[in-house]
Amino acid sequence: MFKKLNDLRKGYPVHGDNLESIVPAHDYFGIPYPVSDNELAWEKILSKYFYAMREILKIFINARGKG
Repeated sequence: MFKKLNDLRKGYPVHGDNLESIVPAHDYFGIPYPVSDNELAWEKILSKYFYAMREILKIFINARGKG
């Protein structure tokens, strides 16, 4: 997820579009390329991001309880 998020960041306008990594990142997040609805795109991206962060937090909590 974090690699795909970084791939999105590498797209236009930050950098020129490298379709080799940009399109798969859009596919992963379920957003069309090019983005036509910015609000919906951000909702999808943030949803996956927050899910990943919650999963990481669970790992830390479990590891802390075992130590």
